[in-house]
Amino acid sequence: MHKKLTETSETKREQARKCQAVRSGIVLINFSLGDFVLVGQVRSRSNKLAIHWKGPRRVVKILNDYTFEVQNMVKPFGIQVVHNSRIRLYAEAGRDVTEDLVQHIIHGEGSHLVERFIECQFGRELRAWDIKVKWFGLDEIKASWEPACIMLEGQPGPVETFVEEHQIDTLVQTMVQALNVRGAEQVA
Repeated sequence: MHKKLTETSETKREQARKCQAVRSGIVLINFSLGDFVLVGQVRSRSNKLAIHWKGPRRVVKILNDYTFEVQNMVKPFGIQVVHNSRIRLYAEAGRDVTEDLVQHIIHGEGSHLVERFIECQFGRELRAWDIKVKWFGLDEIKASWEPACIMLEGQPGPVETFVEEHQIDTLVQTMVQALNVRGAEQVA
């Protein structure tokens, strides 16, 4: 009895969705596992909403017809759940991830990505902690000093990894205490 009710309910719900889609002119695209997609992120500008397409990202899990898990193709390889209406097909699943594609993704994200942190220092001029950053895709000579508090805010995982790798460095431990880096209790 319950099985029949469930099947009837699902059938009615699916019919209602199809009718709504036809009335609204909505066309759902069926994405496959491994497809490369662009993900739309809403940006608010004055009184209008604008969608900024980022990616490509890869579909790693299909939750249902309307939601998908997509993975970023560059570090930190984050996964996010995205609705079908915020995804556009970029390329089929058969395409390989090449170095050119990775560089294109980094450019599309609008900034350089942190590859790793090299060292830290206390900047006497600004009286603040700085971390030397090796940027993904750039040579070591292009590494730059960035404010540690900003790096901690934007890249907490890599900062924590840097702290764990430099447990015996007293300068790093002093920075950890000054900035209250999460996980500092474990390291100190």
